[in-house]
Amino acid sequence: MRKTAFVLVAVFVASSLLTQVGQAGVIYNFECITTNDPSGNACLLGESAFYVTVSEVADPEQVLFTFGVQPGFNDPYDSYFIDGVYFYDGVLLDKGIVDLLDADDSADPDGDGIFEFGDADVDFSQPATPDHLPGFDPADYDSLVFGSIADLADADPSPAFNGVHAGETLGVLFDLVDGKIYQDVINGINTGQIIIGVKSQGFGNYSESFTTTTIPAPGAVVLGSIGIAFVGWLRRRRVL
Repeated sequence: MRKTAFVLVAVFVASSLLTQVGQAGVIYNFECITTNDPSGNACLLGESAFYVTVSEVADPEQVLFTFGVQPGFNDPYDSYFIDGVYFYDGVLLDKGIVDLLDADDSADPDGDGIFEFGDADVDFSQPATPDHLPGFDPADYDSLVFGSIADLADADPSPAFNGVHAGETLGVLFDLVDGKIYQDVINGINTGQIIIGVKSQGFGNYSESFTTTTIPAPGAVVLGSIGIAFVGWLRRRRVL
């Protein structure tokens, strides 16, 4: 009972930090849509660790999506990472990707003339392989069409090296449809009009797919870390 109360208090404290964590944009968690790992641990860890921040940029007709993986408790897996990102939308993002923010591509989302690069170990390119998020059927969403995608680049030393690992990020800068603004994107995600997916590997021999939840989670960075630690505590207690 005491341990349960402690976890609830920790979540409450983390919630009080939402404003500070979410200043740069709205953060969304992901939910697992595949069940390749029969133990379920891959889905639990991915849901705790993966997030995307949707941010305004200097150009009001653009929006920046920043994909990240929380550093934290990796047991029972040594390493898991995002190796593909997918966008499904019928209205707001049809103009496509302007730039990727990774090791070899840069963008100027601040509009200050200084082009920023992403993490040195993150390298993505277009198009994706496979061309649709595994486990996701766009036909289930009549109002959505297949949008732009980015996927892991084939580069040395291995494709796995170039994915988004714990503590790393990938930025994807989008042009919006004429007349649309940042808030339209947020509304689209919140209503399910825009679906963002990530493909991941590194859960032992398993891979999993995830899509954004429709509930904003500005405290994902804090709450995700708590979630990963809690999963580790449960495993030590042999509950999982």
